[in-house]
Amino acid sequence: MVNLHRCEMCGREVPHLVEIEIEGARLLVCSSCSRHGKKVVKKTVSQPKKRFVRGPAQASKTPITTKERSKKTIQSRSEETIVLAEDYDKRLRLARQKMNLSQKDVANKTKISASNIQSFELKKLRPTDKQIKILEKFFGITLTEKIIDYGSGEQKSSKSYQTLGDIVVIKKKTD
Repeated sequence: MVNLHRCEMCGREVPHLVEIEIEGARLLVCSSCSRHGKKVVKKTVSQPKKRFVRGPAQASKTPITTKERSKKTIQSRSEETIVLAEDYDKRLRLARQKMNLSQKDVANKTKISASNIQSFELKKLRPTDKQIKILEKFFGITLTEKIIDYGSGEQKSSKSYQTLGDIVVIKKKTD
């Protein structure tokens, strides 16, 4: 049985898709639609090394239960994304107020400018990943949330959705 994939431009089901770029957008399309864009060359990127915090040695000699195994298989089928929490401004302000610190005090201790701290608390500026880690460690709070996308699974064979080819009309050059 051949595994068929759906072209994002015309909606045709084909055994092999090509990744192309059209005006900055990357699409997976069939070979006939691939002539409308530039083929994307995939580059291999090394994964960053994970760092582990050393703590007291705790060795668990209990075997993994079936419940734990099922959690692992569910997580392997899902995508986990870490994003900045919607209420990061309130979390920062409350943590600073609990410690009875001014914005200048936090700025001096974290080496983040006072104007940036103020902008974070007013939600006018989004902290960088490095700043998020510094603030989380300093206040002992979390400013990020994990979002797990389990995916929509298999798509139905009936065409109940629109593809880019349904919406876009390609004009041919006339001389």
